[in-house]
Amino acid sequence: MILFTSVAQKTAEEYFVSGKEKFLNSQYSEALLDFDKSILQKPDYAEAYFYRGSVYKELSNYEKSLSDFKNAILLKPNYEESYVGSGKVKYLMKDNEGALLDLNIAHKLNPNDFHIYFYRGQIKEELFHYLDALEDYSKYILLNDSNALVYQKSGKLKCKLNDYKGALKDYTNGILLNPSNADLYYFRGLVYEKMQMDTMAILDFNKAIAIQNNFPTAYFHRGLMYEKNQNYSLATKEYTISIQQKPDYFEAYYQRGLVRKIMLDNTGAIFDFSHAIQLKPTDLNFYFQRGIVYYEQKNFNTALADFNQVIKLKPGMHEAYNYRGLVFLELQKFIEAESDFTYAVQLKPSCAEAFFYRGRAGLLQKKYNNAIDDFSVAIKLRPSYADAFYYRGCTYLEINSQSYACSDLEIAAKLGSIEAKKLIIKSCNN
Repeated sequence: MILFTSVAQKTAEEYFVSGKEKFLNSQYSEALLDFDKSILQKPDYAEAYFYRGSVYKELSNYEKSLSDFKNAILLKPNYEESYVGSGKVKYLMKDNEGALLDLNIAHKLNPNDFHIYFYRGQIKEELFHYLDALEDYSKYILLNDSNALVYQKSGKLKCKLNDYKGALKDYTNGILLNPSNADLYYFRGLVYEKMQMDTMAILDFNKAIAIQNNFPTAYFHRGLMYEKNQNYSLATKEYTISIQQKPDYFEAYYQRGLVRKIMLDNTGAIFDFSHAIQLKPTDLNFYFQRGIVYYEQKNFNTALADFNQVIKLKPGMHEAYNYRGLVFLELQKFIEAESDFTYAVQLKPSCAEAFFYRGRAGLLQKKYNNAIDDFSVAIKLRPSYADAFYYRGCTYLEINSQSYACSDLEIAAKLGSIEAKKLIIKSCNN
């Protein structure tokens, strides 16, 4: 006789417990099978729907996840966790408004669930509702002050809202909770940078880099601090490391170019500005600074091309018209130069340089009265403008107004003009 032994089928609760254990151990496929069997035996099992929805969320199957959370809520209308789960999935699906609706319901059901404040704050932050987001992060911290990430998020928002002291406090609290978090030191360093506390900023960037060596933005900002304090060699080194760690870091190329320009390394500066342009061809500052270097190298046609590009990108930039006008002066295109300086004057009537340069263009074209008028405006805008006094004096000499000329040249000489002193000896000591 053959005896058959039967294995008792698991109950819905047993499948649920097994599935939950597998879910918590990240065995998602196996957990899914258990929750399927649990729901098959007990179709009104709200908790099984909730956990199966959580599994689908981890597997990035958001539609099925939402469907399960919805079923859980239909079966158990006050199921706070399901509203939270649904809100998190909608957030992942970029439905921020829908996510907020679910999280707000969850908050009404359980105002003391600090997780809700975190998720809701995150969404509000992405919607640029910074004050509301900050309020949620603050409520989270009141309920649970042991999460360094929330202090980090709160600190970043306070920094955006110019509450630097509050941001420092948050980052410091985060560091106390997680002293091995390089980001917290980095962000606190950024706050010190904004507060002009350069030494403290450098110390925090040092700490961030010590914890996480591959940190291009930390090197970059430490470079900014060195540059600000005129330690150009160290600044260049920091920007170079930033570029090595992040080859598409156009800001680092640009900043290193500026430092090399200051150090009169024009070849290196052009190299850096050109790389920055390759990485971001729409940034007018890169063309502008490269144009200045080309101008200083007397490479006028190439400089002209760069200033043309700047004006194309931003027709209202008066500095570009000034520099292009200077290029035209060097190319002896006086009419074009005068036109550019006129544009600069129109764009910024308080720009003494624009009037001064236009005066020079008028002098070169023998428009002496126009030149005197422009030099006079430049002097009115900047009473210590030695070059304007010098060139107005030169213009007066051209029209044989020696007394006015010598008076201007005397003032220019007192303001430090070497050329004025030479011309006084030649023209005013008769």
